[in-house]
Amino acid sequence: MAEQLLTLLAILPFALLLLLLVIRKWPAIKAMPLTYVITLLIALFVWKISLILTIASFIKGTFMAIEIMLIIFGAIFFLQILKEKKQITNLKSTLALISNDARVQAIVIAFLFGALIAGIVGLIIFSF
Repeated sequence: MAEQLLTLLAILPFALLLLLLVIRKWPAIKAMPLTYVITLLIALFVWKISLILTIASFIKGTFMAIEIMLIIFGAIFFLQILKEKKQITNLKSTLALISNDARVQAIVIAFLFGALIAGIVGLIIFSF
């Protein structure tokens, strides 16, 4: 029975976030802090994780989220530049040179996407 209770408590933050965001249609600015507090309380009082470790995890998670946001914003910024300079058509024609098969083009894009976005973000960040 104890394992089942621990499993339910582990699922609780995900279920709560799903409930608040999707079903109750709360804004993320309200749902996320509440879910974080519930998760913190479970970590501190159920699993007996030290406060220092939970604070360190919060700080690490914050920096990871900032890194992900920088990548996403860099990609959006790059896409806007491509649209403004009318370079999307050049990109389409270059992909057509590789193959006319959309599946092959998708594989090529997926393979190179990570390096492309990371490089663009690096250029944007270090150019300032």
